[in-house]
Amino acid sequence: MDFEEPLAAARGVPTTEHHRKLCGRTGVGLYPRIFLAIISGMHNAFNSLRSFVWLGLLAGAGWAGAAAPAGYQLVWADEFDGAQVNEQEWTYRVGKAHFSRCEAEHVSLTNGCMKILAARGPQHFSGGGLITKRTFLEGYYEARIRIDGGRGWHDAFWTTWLGSMTGRSPELKTKPRIEIDALEHYPTFDAHKFSYGIIEWYPVQGNLSRDAFTTLTDLGADFHLFGFEVTTNYCNFFFDDQLIHTTDLRGIEQTVFHLWLTAIATASNAEPKNGGTLFDYLRCYRADPAAYARRQQECLPILDRETGPGKSRGVDLWMVAADFPQLGGWKAARDQGALVVRGHDKADKSRLPEQLVARTRVGVTAAGTYRLWVRGRDYASEQPGRRSFAVAVNGVRSKNLFGTHHQDGFAWQDGGTFTLPAGEVTLELVDTSQYYARCHKLLLTTDLAFQPEKSGARSNVKHLDASSTK
Repeated sequence: MDFEEPLAAARGVPTTEHHRKLCGRTGVGLYPRIFLAIISGMHNAFNSLRSFVWLGLLAGAGWAGAAAPAGYQLVWADEFDGAQVNEQEWTYRVGKAHFSRCEAEHVSLTNGCMKILAARGPQHFSGGGLITKRTFLEGYYEARIRIDGGRGWHDAFWTTWLGSMTGRSPELKTKPRIEIDALEHYPTFDAHKFSYGIIEWYPVQGNLSRDAFTTLTDLGADFHLFGFEVTTNYCNFFFDDQLIHTTDLRGIEQTVFHLWLTAIATASNAEPKNGGTLFDYLRCYRADPAAYARRQQECLPILDRETGPGKSRGVDLWMVAADFPQLGGWKAARDQGALVVRGHDKADKSRLPEQLVARTRVGVTAAGTYRLWVRGRDYASEQPGRRSFAVAVNGVRSKNLFGTHHQDGFAWQDGGTFTLPAGEVTLELVDTSQYYARCHKLLLTTDLAFQPEKSGARSNVKHLDASSTK
């Protein structure tokens, strides 16, 4: 989080205040959710609709808005009720971080809370926090927090594989790892907004998810609940007992993490408001096997609905561009949470043709006429159509270029039809623009009337050696 800034912060969605101190949870039905969506229209009509649809999906799947779901048992907690920090359980965040000099003396226990001092010093701002010495993996984690609320102050509840500011763990340098941010209050945000999401740091660096959440309540005026439930397949984010987002983690390798409770100044003109960030408690839960299985059954269908229809009436070959065995000058990257390939960022006439082409070969079991669909990235206002690329099937290029749909984000475009024999078929992505072209998925289907939606189905092909073409 603080070592390398998150790659993106995006949209705001609404919520309501739901304050409680007890371990128990209370359900919130569909009608309050509808009310929240209507209220949020005053902030942003698009995000209001987006939130309404998402919450409706959750309600339809039987989600009652309960954090720490049934079947989860408390395995460790710190209520910060003592006279001093339990140094057998915690490591202090120390050292320079942005405009703060983090010191152990900036952390104290007061009135049943852990406080991180927010103050301007003669040369540096104060700042710091606590890092668990324990490591965790799957489970539900919750902290009750009152942010400082001042300009330029970065309050956070997050995870990393690091157990201290200096413990860089070089053995993890080339191991898959992610960072989960349950709360990040950016210096540009007011006290009604926070960011959350997941960053993948290796093998591909980028956001698996990143969003901003806007609330009508002041996050610096009272305590609020921030939580996340992480499993091998998904991560749920909660705010004030409300499930606000589910991130798909299927296929994402994870490693154990430490929990960080921190606050630092990330702007030179930071102005602390409350004198510090307060953490009422940190609680960690683990699910029993039956509850774990039940949660998978509840959550995975929600993720599947986000992919759109996964089967046509014909033969379908779904491909993820990042799986192409020969990428040429294309590189794997994260964009809007998707694993994609990205072309060159600047045109160079001296590049060889092979530096512009990503290639694969896949098996076609049934000869016939196939329609090609390609999911590429474009923008509505920032040079729309500029980031184009071509696709060739068995050496024949589609008549259309892709990444030219003039919409913000990824969208499917029709690449026309190809008559294919049974056997191996070669597909190529050609970086025609050499300007940030991005491709997510491709589909070849014998159902000529089928049109893929949303992110499309998961890959169902085996990629063959593409070092030579047919």
